[in-house]
Amino acid sequence: MTAVQVALTMVLSESPPNTLTAGVHPLMPGANVPPAHSNWRRVVLVLLGLGILTLVVWQIRAHTVAWTDLKQGRAALQRGDPAEARRHLEQCLETWPRNAEAHFLAARSARQLGDLNAAQRHLKSAEQFGHPKTEIDLEQALIQAQSGQLAEVEGDLLKHVADGHGDSAQIIAVLVPHYLSDFRIVEAGELSAKWVELSPESAKAWTYRADILERLRKKDEALNALRQLVKLTPEERKARLNLARMLLETRQPPDEAAGHLEWLLAADPGNVAGLIQLAVCREAQGRVDEAIVILDRVIAGVSPDAKALYYRGRLELNRAKPGAAAPFLRRAVELDPSDPELLYTLFQCVQHTGTPSEIKEAEERWRRCEADLRRVGELARMIARSPQDPDLRCEIGELFLRNGRIIEGIRWLESALRVQPDHAPTHKVLAAYYERTGRPDLARYHNSQASGPTGKTPDK
Repeated sequence: MTAVQVALTMVLSESPPNTLTAGVHPLMPGANVPPAHSNWRRVVLVLLGLGILTLVVWQIRAHTVAWTDLKQGRAALQRGDPAEARRHLEQCLETWPRNAEAHFLAARSARQLGDLNAAQRHLKSAEQFGHPKTEIDLEQALIQAQSGQLAEVEGDLLKHVADGHGDSAQIIAVLVPHYLSDFRIVEAGELSAKWVELSPESAKAWTYRADILERLRKKDEALNALRQLVKLTPEERKARLNLARMLLETRQPPDEAAGHLEWLLAADPGNVAGLIQLAVCREAQGRVDEAIVILDRVIAGVSPDAKALYYRGRLELNRAKPGAAAPFLRRAVELDPSDPELLYTLFQCVQHTGTPSEIKEAEERWRRCEADLRRVGELARMIARSPQDPDLRCEIGELFLRNGRIIEGIRWLESALRVQPDHAPTHKVLAAYYERTGRPDLARYHNSQASGPTGKTPDK
C-alpha cells in the first residue's frame, strides 16, 4: 500500500457515521455532534495526504525528466553531438547522481569534447556505481589515446575494431584524427571507410572520409562523400563550399556548383573562398564578364588571394591574352610558389611573353615543384608501410620547405622528431630553416641537438 493510500485510509476511517441514514438529523435534540478536535484531526490528515501526494507526483515528474534526459543524452551521442549529450546527462545526474550509465555517457561526451579531466571523474563514478568493467576499460583506453599515449593502447583498440566490437565507431573516431595528425593517411583511409559504414548518419565520419579521400587524390569518391555530408548537414557552409569546389574540379556540369555557391554567398556575402569558386563557376557557365567582376573585387581587397590572382590570370590566358595574364600569374606565384598547376600556367604564359631565359626558368621551376610533390606522394605511401621511419618524414618535410609550404614542412619535421627525438638529419634541416628565417635561438638549439641532446627547446 502506498503512502497516499495509507493517508486516505486514515482519513476515511475517522469519518463520522452518516446520521441521516441512521434516522437522526444532526441538528435534532440528541444528535451525536462530533467534537471540534475531531474535525481538526480530519483536516490535518487530509492536508498530510495531499502533501504526500504532491511529493509523490513531484518525484515521479523529476524521475521522468531524468529518464528523458538520459535517453536524449544517449541519442545525442549516437548522432555525434557530444555538447548536447553532455547538457542532458548533467541534468540527468542532478536527479540521479548515482546512475552508472549516466556517468559513463557523461564521461564519453566529455572525452569527445576534449575535457579529459571531467571524463576521468565521471568514469570513476561510473565504475563506483557498477557500470560494466569491460566498457570502463575501453573508455579508459580511449582517454589514454586521446591524451597522447596512443602507442600504449593502439594494438588493443585495433583488435577491438577487427573483432567487430560494438563501440568500433567510437574507437575509429579517436584513431582517425591521430593517424591524420601523424600523416598515416592510408591507414586513416581504411578506418574512415569502416567508420561511415558503421555510422552512416554521422556528419563527423563523412567529414573525415571526404578529407582523406581528397588527400589520397580519389576525387570522384571524395565528391560522393561531400554530397552525403551536405545531405546530412545542409546548413553547414564549409561542407557546401567544399562540395562546390569538388564539383568544379571534377568538371561536373556547373549549375549544381552554382546552386551551392549562391546559397553560401546569400548567407555570407563576404566569403572570399566562395566568391573565388563562384567566379570559376561563372567562367564554366560561359559568363566570363561576371567572373572577371567577382575576381577583381576579391583582388582589390586588403589581402589579395593567390587563388584569385591565379584564376584571373588563367581567365585572360584562356581568352588568348597572355600579356594581360602575366602580371596576375607572377603575383600569384609570389604568394604561393608551391602550386604546380599555377607554376605550369605561368610557364604557358611566359612562352608567349618572356625571353628564352625566363621561359627556361619558369619551366625548371614548374618541373622541380611537380617532381618534388610526386616524390612526396611516393614517400607518403612508404610511410604507410613504415610509420616509424623518421628518415621518410624528414625528407617530406624538407621537400615541403623547399617548395614554400612552410606549415606542412614544419609539421612533417616535428612528426619525425616525435618518432625519434634525437634524429640528427631532421635537426639539421630545422636548424638551416631557422637560420634562414632569422630565428638564431631555434637554429642553435637544433644544431646542438644534431650532435647530441644538450638543452631545452626554445619557445617558438
